[in-house]
Amino acid sequence: MAIKVVTRTDSGEERELYIRLNNFDTLSKHAPSVVIFRGFISQEAFERRFEKVWERVIEFEADLSKGADRIGLQAYEALTRECPEFADALEV
Repeated sequence: MAIKVVTRTDSGEERELYIRLNNFDTLSKHAPSVVIFRGFISQEAFERRFEKVWERVIEFEADLSKGADRIGLQAYEALTRECPEFADALEV
C-alpha cells in the first residue's frame, strides 16, 4: 500500500510524492508503535531505490486485537492524523 499526495519535501519543495510505509520499529502491547514513512518523487524512483525526499516517524497506539494485517492500515490512519493534509491522498 502507498499513497500519492502533494506536500513539501524535506528540502521545502512542493510536489506530488509517492509515500509508503517503510518499517515498524516497535510493535508491542506495552509501548507505542513507531513507524517510518518515506516519500519518493515517484513509484519508479522507489522501485529503483532512489533517495527518499521526505520522511516522517510516527508513534501511535496500535490495536493489536484487530490482527497483524490491520496494523498497516492503522499506521496510515496515524499518518493522516499527524498530517491532516493527507486526508484526501490517493491510495495506489
